[in-house]
Amino acid sequence: MSAYPLSKPLLLTEEEKARGILAKVQIYGEDYNGPTGMGVIADEFRQRPGTMLGAGIHRVCAWGHNADQHSKGYQYLLEIDGLILLLGVGINSCSSMHQAEKVGIPPEITEYFKLPDDIRGDYPEDMYIAYGSTPDDAWEKVRAEAERRGLIRRYRVCNAECMLFRARSVVGIYEDALRTNPLGLFGVKA
Repeated sequence: MSAYPLSKPLLLTEEEKARGILAKVQIYGEDYNGPTGMGVIADEFRQRPGTMLGAGIHRVCAWGHNADQHSKGYQYLLEIDGLILLLGVGINSCSSMHQAEKVGIPPEITEYFKLPDDIRGDYPEDMYIAYGSTPDDAWEKVRAEAERRGLIRRYRVCNAECMLFRARSVVGIYEDALRTNPLGLFGVKA
């Protein structure tokens, strides 16, 4: 489970929204052990006895069989084609999707997300600022294709909509699209 040491999203001012800022969060130190923006379930799981906690800003926590390997990130989950369960969040919260980006993202796409220097200079280094978007939501396209192929099972847990799927198959759709037609996936004209 992701255990990033980040705050919940901080409120944006109207001025920040006008400047194109989509979200901002405080980045805590790696030794931070308090509440995070990952949510109460992730925070509780991270602190349970026997749970192993990985390192870095994109740290992962794991418990049980092969927890040591799982706590190093999401690569092992993909290697064993493990299951991903999203509880009450969309595909945009599926951190393992970033594993596909190791194949590379063209600069025509990354330019959309580049934070202007004048904005970066207004915030401390321990603040993450989300900025920019592409014409199309690539991960939603991946989700739609995965559902078209019957790869995602949907459930409800109380009021939460949940998705369950094999890691390799869904992340693989994203990786294939990044290799074959990345500009089309993001709706970016060449």
